[in-house]
Amino acid sequence: MAIVISFVLASLILFIAGQHERENNAHTRQIMAEHVYDSIYNHIMEPIIVSKSMAYDSFLHDKLINEDSYSEKEIEAIMADYLSTLRKKLGYASTFVVSEKTHRYYTGDGIVKILNPQDTPYDIWYPIFLESGKEYDLDTDRDQANNYFWTIFVNIKITDTNGKILGVCGIGVIMDKLQELFKEFEDEFDIKVNLIDTEGLVQVDTISQN
Repeated sequence: MAIVISFVLASLILFIAGQHERENNAHTRQIMAEHVYDSIYNHIMEPIIVSKSMAYDSFLHDKLINEDSYSEKEIEAIMADYLSTLRKKLGYASTFVVSEKTHRYYTGDGIVKILNPQDTPYDIWYPIFLESGKEYDLDTDRDQANNYFWTIFVNIKITDTNGKILGVCGIGVIMDKLQELFKEFEDEFDIKVNLIDTEGLVQVDTISQN
């Protein structure tokens, strides 16, 4: 799901005495809007860039292509070490890889589950994403592997040199972190900040989700 940044002024500046003042106010709001947008955009782009690096990692490609050459315990240990190292080094809530071959959902803690979209509603995101035609996607959902916290997931397709799908990898950022950032901007600039999808539905704001 494509997500974009939206913000509106919570209280309008009431200086309307003259054209010069109106132009100054408009210019100030534009600068403020660009500052907020750039700050949030950079915050969101970082996990996207990291996820893309994972998707292009030859080590990960090799392990997925040759997954059946290892015992389940061996490949679980290899993937858990890879993902936990990334998670701890970069400070994200979760890192994950889904294998198209086995549908195993790997995290830094090992194999959390085998995806089964037919029987498990939480798993339907996987085939929907693969069929979307998108290289990557941002989605909000509860993280089953992390105490069901509301999380923004960056999903990236992993493909081989022929374009064949090897799986999906990505990063999870707990919603609270973005909400805290939004709240800082709202308090400082007296604005309302949301992340909305392309249909205009709010995906993230400063109102807690339970």
